[in-house]
Amino acid sequence: MSKRIKEKEVSKVTSKSQTWSLDVLIAASVFIAGIIIFFYIITTSGDKGVTDMLSTESELIPEHLISGDESGAGDITLVIGNRVDSERLKVLINMSYDELKSKLGIRSDFCIHFEDEDGNIIDLDDRPDKTQYSIGNPKLNITLVNETGEKVVIPCGSST
Repeated sequence: MSKRIKEKEVSKVTSKSQTWSLDVLIAASVFIAGIIIFFYIITTSGDKGVTDMLSTESELIPEHLISGDESGAGDITLVIGNRVDSERLKVLINMSYDELKSKLGIRSDFCIHFEDEDGNIIDLDDRPDKTQYSIGNPKLNITLVNETGEKVVIPCGSST
């Protein structure tokens, strides 16, 4: 008889430990899911602020650089009507990155370049001995594909 009682006691202990471990697994899963949701909300809300700031600043650049006519042109306006003012472009090319960033009123990094109708980047400097494809932060890069199909990476605002 003592053998039967021990078997029942063993089975009760085993079933309790299985139930307890299942409860722990469910609780741990809910806890982990809560942590994941918490960090997701924190992360996405922070990105939205950065995205909104970048969106707002990206609208400022064309507002400063493009004008419909001469009367609306500011001191850093490059495009007046549908033409690029080459004298104003020279001034911008010779301006330091920090000065241009300040005049544009933005905090984010940028790189400005012009493309033709085929998507080719246009040389901004009209001197034959100098080539400059962009204006902006030299920490940013532009990747060009040369005639042989080779990719060439050049820092933004650099000249050759």
